[in-house]
Amino acid sequence: MRGMPFGLLVDARGSRPFTAVQRRMIAARVRDNYDRHAGLLKGMAVVLDSSVRRGVFTAVNWLARPPYPTAAFEGFSEAKGWLS
Repeated sequence: MRGMPFGLLVDARGSRPFTAVQRRMIAARVRDNYDRHAGLLKGMAVVLDSSVRRGVFTAVNWLARPPYPTAAFEGFSEAKGWLS
């Protein structure tokens, strides 16, 4: 529904490790998401299948400094619950 607050859930399990270029692109997308959905995007949860990848996600967010809450999770249910 347009105009309604929402959370963004990204399931990245099984994806290949991100390159430095991809990490910068992700950081830019995080900022773009806020610009495009200001006031509506309430948070972003990302499901990643390794603790190392979750750490990289955290580092990307230190660079991007998203203006909405973000968190990385091991499982889909955890992530979905956090967004609720």
